[in-house]
Amino acid sequence: MSAPARKSNQSILTQKVFSPKYRVIQNARDILADTENWVRIGAFADKDGNQTGLDDPRAARFSAIGAVEKAVTDLYGPIYSSYKHQLYPDDPEYCREVEETNRAYKARVVFHAVTDDLDKFTRCNFWPHRNIIDLNISEDFPDPRLCFIEICNLWLSRNS
Repeated sequence: MSAPARKSNQSILTQKVFSPKYRVIQNARDILADTENWVRIGAFADKDGNQTGLDDPRAARFSAIGAVEKAVTDLYGPIYSSYKHQLYPDDPEYCREVEETNRAYKARVVFHAVTDDLDKFTRCNFWPHRNIIDLNISEDFPDPRLCFIEICNLWLSRNS
């Protein structure tokens, strides 16, 4: 029996590595590709349209900003640390809190980088005084979900 073929170093070196922003925007777009995943009111909702939080297991529908937050959370972990109390370095839970806080900080940095970039892109290319959050509340668009997907597609095509 022959050994499985290994990837050549050449193919490994030529693979495209996408930035965190690219991956998040791609995932957010993919989340909203299905109309069943869209909600216009609030950032997160269950399948019946009742508002929830992202950490609620019933969360199944997302606004534009909610889809970005879900994509960040799926790729990098929770944006906010769940620790609410003060721990001290000699406490055995301290290292876990520091690690979770650092992961949450990194996820927040990516989230804000993505939303800032999409907002700037939206203002420069579509509406001078609007951002992606306005897609949910504006009556200017018959289907804001498709508008958000188009913004993501344009951003991805210009940044690939």
